[in-house]
Amino acid sequence: MTCFETVEADLTRYYQTDLCDALWGEQPMTVRRLNVLVKALPPESATARDATHGWGAQEELLATLCELVDRGDRWFYQAHTKPNTRPPEPITIPRPGRELPAPVPSVPRRTSSPEQIRAAGGKFIHTPGPVS
Repeated sequence: MTCFETVEADLTRYYQTDLCDALWGEQPMTVRRLNVLVKALPPESATARDATHGWGAQEELLATLCELVDRGDRWFYQAHTKPNTRPPEPITIPRPGRELPAPVPSVPRRTSSPEQIRAAGGKFIHTPGPVS
């Protein structure tokens, strides 16, 4: 369905108005009024579904929540495994109408050498590596 067809269907369904008559009839509707009517369409209308590709706020929040929980799991995995152990690939839930972001390379975990630990009196010293 094209945008014109979905707007026409929604104007007929929600406002009992024929789009052709509203635009080119004896008493045409102004662009401002048409804009107000289209913006006031409910989220379940065909026009709103077409504009969001059927992806609503609930779906977006659920996908974001899943990705954040996965991120926390990955941090836990990295904190409780041997150094330089590669965690599983992150979960990225594709959103309709948007391309997937490029994967972000993970930064290798850096630890202090035994000499650095002894020099600090047994305390852990974090030495940041070069920024790439």
